[in-house]
Amino acid sequence: MARSHAAELEIPIPDRLVRTSSLVDHYGICLGLLNRPAIDTGSLASVLVYLRLLATREARLSMNHNHQAKDIAHIQDAFSMALARAYVTTCSRSDDEAALQRLLLRSMVSLAPRGGGNGDELRLFVLEVMRRHGIREGHRPGIDDPFFEQWHQKLHSSSTAEDIHICEALIRFQETASHDVFYRTLWDRGGISIDYLRSLPHPLTHAPRYMPALIPDLKHLLWILKQVHGGCAHLDHLITVARWQLDGELLSLLESVRDDPGAWWVPGRIIECRQRLGPMLRAHTPRDPLMIDVALEGMYRTAVERLDHRARLADVAGSISFSGSPESQGLP
Repeated sequence: MARSHAAELEIPIPDRLVRTSSLVDHYGICLGLLNRPAIDTGSLASVLVYLRLLATREARLSMNHNHQAKDIAHIQDAFSMALARAYVTTCSRSDDEAALQRLLLRSMVSLAPRGGGNGDELRLFVLEVMRRHGIREGHRPGIDDPFFEQWHQKLHSSSTAEDIHICEALIRFQETASHDVFYRTLWDRGGISIDYLRSLPHPLTHAPRYMPALIPDLKHLLWILKQVHGGCAHLDHLITVARWQLDGELLSLLESVRDDPGAWWVPGRIIECRQRLGPMLRAHTPRDPLMIDVALEGMYRTAVERLDHRARLADVAGSISFSGSPESQGLP
């Protein structure tokens, strides 16, 4: 079964997709596999391979085709909803095959964007920002900022999740006036190098211009980008869009995890959040609770790996020592 799907997808996938497909085409193929009448493990595995290739940039995007932000926002929204429906379907079964399918679906959710938002607002707001700050646009006279003009072209015709990291790095640059900070932020948050920027279908070959007045508008632009391309890596956005589905206590717990992810108590708080989210994952289409749950699962793993267990053991040993001898505490 899996082999037939591999043949249908013409794996290795990049040989086919690099030459002919945009990001919309990628998600359209994945959506077609998810929307089959019956869920089968081979189709899910094929979709996961697709998403992994996209995440690792092995499948290069938009080499010959462009896409509008509203189209990618729509197809990503439909794809994430299809993942949620498939997950609910597998939750109604308790066999080993269903357990494997849930594992594959959760892996896909960790890689997939939520989608939705107003894709047109992305294109229109960038133009508004350029005109508000007098940045030259095409033949329109203004301040020369080749980086912003190139990025505007990319956002207009081939916006991807990488633009979130570019916007974050641009904000840090405007805050520090350091190009080193800009490129380091790109690498640390998105694994994006200078060479990669220059190799894009709409290449970014210039360094950004220092214009700190852009910061408020860039922060709003970052929010728009997260609406279109954000996923499990953006817990702040997921909590905001899911507010109407969460009770006040759960919302407060999630916000505490979001605001202080490095605290020692975070692993226990995450467990409590996930226990409260559990019943919601079997609802009709629990897309946002499911994405939050998968995001928390990743955060839990990171938090536990970050713990200094030797220091914690020393604290426990110190408290025992301070409290008296083991015999006085009823310990063997």
